Order: sequence, then C-alpha cells, then structure tokens
Amino acid sequence: MCCLTAEVPSDAFGPKAPEGSPEFRFKFIAQKPLFMNYMTKRLNKPMVWLDVDMEFHQFPRLFTPGSWKDGPRDIVIFNFWGNETDTTAASTASGVIFMNNTLPAQALMQAWAESSAWPGNDMAPDDQVLDKLLNEGGWLHRCTFGWMPAAYMRHLPSFYRGVKPVIDHDRGNMDGLLGHSNKAPELPPWRCNASDSHMDSAGAALMMKRVYQQALPSDRPWCDEFYNLTEGTITEVGPDSTKEDMARKKRYRRTCFAVAPPANDWWCTQHCNQGHCPESQCTCK
Repeated sequence: MCCLTAEVPSDAFGPKAPEGSPEFRFKFIAQKPLFMNYMTKRLNKPMVWLDVDMEFHQFPRLFTPGSWKDGPRDIVIFNFWGNETDTTAASTASGVIFMNNTLPAQALMQAWAESSAWPGNDMAPDDQVLDKLLNEGGWLHRCTFGWMPAAYMRHLPSFYRGVKPVIDHDRGNMDGLLGHSNKAPELPPWRCNASDSHMDSAGAALMMKRVYQQALPSDRPWCDEFYNLTEGTITEVGPDSTKEDMARKKRYRRTCFAVAPPANDWWCTQHCNQGHCPESQCTCK
C-alpha cells in the first residue's frame, strides 16, 4: 500500500488560529474539499473519501461499477433527508463520499472547493457548504446522486441502532463530541471565468502556509453558465442550437422518471439530459 502524507504546520492559519485551538480545527476541516479536489485531478479516477473515524465492516459494493440498478451515479453521499426529499433537498454528512470520475462530479468538486476557499466559509462546516451549493446553488440538478443507506454511515450511539454496518462511525465517541463550528455557510458570488476563481489564490496561500482572505469585487450571477437555466428553458436540441446551448443543456442534470413503457427511469434520466425527452414516456423534476 502506498501512502501520500499531507502535513500542516502548526502556524498554517496564522497567529489567531494556533494549533490546538477551535479556530485551527475548524479551518483545517474546511480544507477537506480543497484536498479532495486536488486528489481527484491528480488521480483522474473515481475516489472515495472517508473521515479518519470511519471503520469498515464489509466491502462497500455501492462504490463499484453497476451497483446502482437504474444507472451510475456521479456522487454517492449520505443524506439525512433522503427518504423524505428524494432529490429535491439535501442535508448531507461528508464522512463518507464517493466521487465518480465524470464531468458533472468534477464540476461539483471544483465548485465545492471554490466555495470552501471563499473567505466567508473558511470556518464553516464543509458538509454545510456542500448543502448550500446543492439546495441554493442548483447543483442537485447538475449531477446524478445516490443516497447511501444507513449501513454506510452508522452513527452509534445516536442513530441507526440495529443496522448491520458496512461502514461505521467511531463507536467509542458520539459524533460531534468536540463540537462543530457555528459559522453559517455562505453561497459565494458566481464567477465569470477561471481568472475570477478563488482556487488559484487559495492554493497559493496554502502553499505559503497562510489563509486566503480576499473577496471578489462584486456579485455577478449572470456570469454563471447555468444562471436562469431552468427546466422550462430546456428544449429539444435543434439544428439552430449553438454548441454553447447544447453544452449547457447537456450539463444541466435533471432527475427523470418513466411514465410509460418501454422507458425506465434510467433511460429517461440519460436521454432527457441529452436533449431528447419524449413527454409521452418521461417526466422530469
């Protein structure tokens, strides 16, 4: 087994957040999406993240190809609201995450990392930043999600007693024992192009063992390629469609369901997101 160690010096976050302080811990936790984004680009293959306090009991088959009967997933994560909201809202727990090597997954990973690099989120819980993107940033409709069953993130002694685990949270300590940051996450302003991104500056700051604290000059939501793109604007791709229009429509992900045979849910999700969505066979949300 090969290991790559990422070390953080005791003064990485400056004199106001020394090692051992709550500020250091919260800022360090907020680096998770940046590290994951770096590793997905370096590995260029599907990746699973596990917090250090997770324990395997069985082989996690839901992370293998063909394990989801209605089609592959871009992201597999635990959603506390999964049984109630389906894909309309999410309250995630980021202790275990499967990131597929797909364009939508890579785009979400980049957006999550950028949002964590945003100065207003440098102490916000990483999974709450992700929830902000999914629920308010429109990313629930840009990726295909798989909600992990309770067995993949059993929380004893708080939740799911009696569940036979695949992956267990540390059973010796209650989750959140050391406390969570009370910093509410923020939805950063959209960027027009890569030069407006905080990623390069945040990465450079991390290389210098410091925290990036600059802000974008203004809020420009119209620069986002998905701005004002809703289900109502997605139409069949026609001969007059520009390449940009076709790309935007293809990347805007919806969850679709079959309403008549021979279509099934997987077929509808795949074809409707590619611009061919027969209303007699499929419906999307």
